[in-house]
Amino acid sequence: MTTTTLAALVSLLPFIGALAGLAAGRTAPGFVRPLAILPTLTAAVLAVLVAVRQGGGRAVDAATQLTPTGSVPIDLALHLDGFAVLVAVLVTVVATCVQLYSTAYLRDDARYPSYAALVSLFTSAMLLVVYSGDLMVLLVGWEVMGICSYFLVGHYWETPEARAASLKAFLVTKLGDVPFLIGLFALAADTGSFRITKVLAAVGNGGLDHPTLIALLLLAGVAGKSAQFPLHTWLPDAMATTPRLSAHPRGDDGRRSASTSWPGCCPSSRPPARRSSSSPRWRPSRWSGPGSPPSPRTTSSASSPTRPSASSATCRAPSRSATGARPSST
Repeated sequence: MTTTTLAALVSLLPFIGALAGLAAGRTAPGFVRPLAILPTLTAAVLAVLVAVRQGGGRAVDAATQLTPTGSVPIDLALHLDGFAVLVAVLVTVVATCVQLYSTAYLRDDARYPSYAALVSLFTSAMLLVVYSGDLMVLLVGWEVMGICSYFLVGHYWETPEARAASLKAFLVTKLGDVPFLIGLFALAADTGSFRITKVLAAVGNGGLDHPTLIALLLLAGVAGKSAQFPLHTWLPDAMATTPRLSAHPRGDDGRRSASTSWPGCCPSSRPPARRSSSSPRWRPSRWSGPGSPPSPRTTSSASSPTRPSASSATCRAPSRSATGARPSST
């Protein structure tokens, strides 16, 4: 099997895994996790094989014309140099780690099949960008990455924060993609081709009429995608909606996590920590009135503690020491 065929399989395998994972999401959910991991893992192995074959030597190019355009042709082309094959290995290894971690991290998520498919599709699009030898083919992978980012940021679309963050991420990145697209057309106008090898040859020979303007246009697209100033504003909102371990409704052992609300307590209060064997036994007292519970000094001086009225609605978590024991009265 040739090196270019292996490189094409590296990009195709995650794409096939994404389609198969979506199809099996409802009919055969047991196959979703293997379909998320195995294609990406196989792509990582093939990417390493492509990098070994290329070996940092002469670049490997392969192209076939997609369709006649009448002016600047568009080719389905691969360009494999030392930098491209190395980045492809990095992409596939990181994507495999993400898929492996997600099998446990989102094991109880009902929308895991769509999440895994989007990650696989994102991986395939990124590999297309890395291996592409034509600027228009690169643009296709670039835009597919943007669509996948929109859906992944809004994974928990039932929350208004996630919907707003995904829309903001989409609009800000597209704001950078507009000058990026203009820069690609400017490159093709100056060089007469979308092929990356011909563009690089023209740049080396000084064949660009507006190199500074084109560089700034391309930089705008890169800044938007990587959240660089001044197109960085979408990233904080996207990170705020990303699911964290403390934000899951249930922990690893089936108990509710500390960040969720507990029955009869305020949403911000935390559940009592598990009592260690060295700490004395204690039971939190329930107080439903405003203010904090009476201190031990107050309760010891009074004949009986004054119970707050039942009509109040605010509650507070019982105060306790770092070891989990109730403060002793002095």
